[in-house]
Amino acid sequence: MEALRCYRPLPSQLRFHQSRASERIIRGGNRGGKTIPAVAEFASAVMAQPIIGPDGPLPSKYPTDRPMLAWIIGYD
Repeated sequence: MEALRCYRPLPSQLRFHQSRASERIIRGGNRGGKTIPAVAEFASAVMAQPIIGPDGPLPSKYPTDRPMLAWIIGYD
């Protein structure tokens, strides 16, 4: 829970967090900074805690007034 408060996305990762798309794919090369923003976005959604951007908390995109079923599916 505290790690999410310490996370600050890089400019390229910030675009991923600001997207309002209902489905997103994050891709890149080996050690390209994909896992951390994906996990931070997931943690932000299920814990109802905002991600802190360069200008303060990013607006929440997820409902907090009802139960949530969340999945993480990863390959390899």
